[in-house]
Amino acid sequence: MMQKVLVLFASPNNQGNTAALLNLYLEQYTNQFHDKFEVNILPIYKQHISPCIGCNVCRKNGFCPKNKQDDVASIFDQIKKSDHVIIASPVYFSGFPAPLKALIDRTQQNYNKKIARGKFKNLKIRKGSLVVTCGSNDDNIFKFLNKCTKQFFDCMDIAFTGKLYAMNTDNSNEIKIHS
Repeated sequence: MMQKVLVLFASPNNQGNTAALLNLYLEQYTNQFHDKFEVNILPIYKQHISPCIGCNVCRKNGFCPKNKQDDVASIFDQIKKSDHVIIASPVYFSGFPAPLKALIDRTQQNYNKKIARGKFKNLKIRKGSLVVTCGSNDDNIFKFLNKCTKQFFDCMDIAFTGKLYAMNTDNSNEIKIHS
């Protein structure tokens, strides 16, 4: 069976450290699944993602009114059709870049749908991984990114199954890779 992999690629640089680390991760994936997967890389910087403004409309009806005006509904649909979702992102000021953070914030509507049903539960319908590059040598940054990713995955019914980090990328002679 062909696995459908969606990469939420959150770097504006297709040839940078994040792309190199993603390629390394996908090589490991190839070894595990022996080419029985299809990868779709979605460049987040090229998507139109409006930020959440806390209007609370989704609290009442479970849907954001901005879904009709931007690409978020389409992105969520692509996530739902995937078997594995990979977030591939650089770190900007100890967090995710603005377009990815805006997408994550918009999962508030999914959270509200789950709460309206009476119970917030991650159904773990698909798998998810985090691939992150960080110029800093401070590994404390990853704690926040893991928590943010887990909350995003919980709202999207994704089991957080893997991670790969490269840190100290500002010093190319001393890059450290952790999984």
